[in-house]
Amino acid sequence: NREPAPHPMKYKMNFSEVLRFEIKDDLSAKLAELSRKTGPPTCLKVQPMFIAIGTQSGIILIFDHFQILKAIMADMPGLKLGAVTSLDLSPKCDLMVAGFASGKVVFFDPISKTIIKNVDDLFAEPVVHVSLVTGERAAIAANLRGLTYKIVLPTGPLLALMRVKKQPLYDGAAGQVLAMASVDAPWPKIKGDPEEAEVLLALSS
Repeated sequence: NREPAPHPMKYKMNFSEVLRFEIKDDLSAKLAELSRKTGPPTCLKVQPMFIAIGTQSGIILIFDHFQILKAIMADMPGLKLGAVTSLDLSPKCDLMVAGFASGKVVFFDPISKTIIKNVDDLFAEPVVHVSLVTGERAAIAANLRGLTYKIVLPTGPLLALMRVKKQPLYDGAAGQVLAMASVDAPWPKIKGDPEEAEVLLALSS
């Protein structure tokens, strides 16, 4: 005779083997040290290589996972960006996009510590969400009124002089976008013009 299977409730899972709580003391100390210049943190994004932290002053701090400050981005008074309201970082950490209270959307290269493109003619209201599109040099951005655009970076050696392509996705008819995520489509992407590529976008209003 087979012994009856044990009741599922008799098994206890030790979550300490799945999750680990770790305080970043050195990173916290550096944030406190820089806070007089940067103001308090406003948003962050974590990827395998870097931790990106946006601040009230518009400066973005890039740390590695050894808690070493690797870069200070957008530290240029002439930009007049306002507070960082949202940011996203690619898994390879070679592309970052940030939205600001001024309504500007800026693309960065965290590895070379440079600004790729400053999109300053998209919104008049604060940006509330930005999300990079997987597999493309493009991002989705939404402002305070719910207006949502896909922004495609141009390609070529004269990138700084070329205009980005802006594709409207949502007119904000249902109100402000409360949450947003660019989702990997279940079908393969077709090579061609990035502006014509299909994007699967989840919005909550």
